[in-house]
Amino acid sequence: MNSYSGVLFLHAVPKASSDSVDEILLRLKIRTKPFEWVLQPLVLGCIKTVVDWTSQADVAPHLVSELSDISNIRFEVTLNQSKQQTGRRWLYSPGLGIFASAVDEAGNLMIAENQLRNALYGSGNDLLKTQAALRKLLGTAWDDDLERFREQAYDSQTRMAGWG
Repeated sequence: MNSYSGVLFLHAVPKASSDSVDEILLRLKIRTKPFEWVLQPLVLGCIKTVVDWTSQADVAPHLVSELSDISNIRFEVTLNQSKQQTGRRWLYSPGLGIFASAVDEAGNLMIAENQLRNALYGSGNDLLKTQAALRKLLGTAWDDDLERFREQAYDSQTRMAGWG
């Protein structure tokens, strides 16, 4: 039987929605190591955590879809590469929606040749259009939005009593 694993970075989750996250993980039969919520200082009323997960089914796309239904959430989901599957990475940010890409073992985006050709030739000789198309392929807008959350340490001393 195949086993799937990855990491869920919950960068900003409204406190009131933490139970919804737990319910999603349970409903999708995702196993997790114990995790602890900490305060998210960048967004008032939000918390954050990192979750190592495993599953017997490829539930990562379903996890992304269900988490994206939670209001005012920011997250990343990775699916580790294995013999059975290519690694994947999904980013979600309000206003931008979902960005998805294949990744290699080191976490580098894998962009298909035809995607690059479309970016280069689809914009004609307009360098600005070419740059915009390449930024879209790389998920630059999502990275720009999430980087300030990534820069924060997840081992903060500000633990929330009763959470996790």
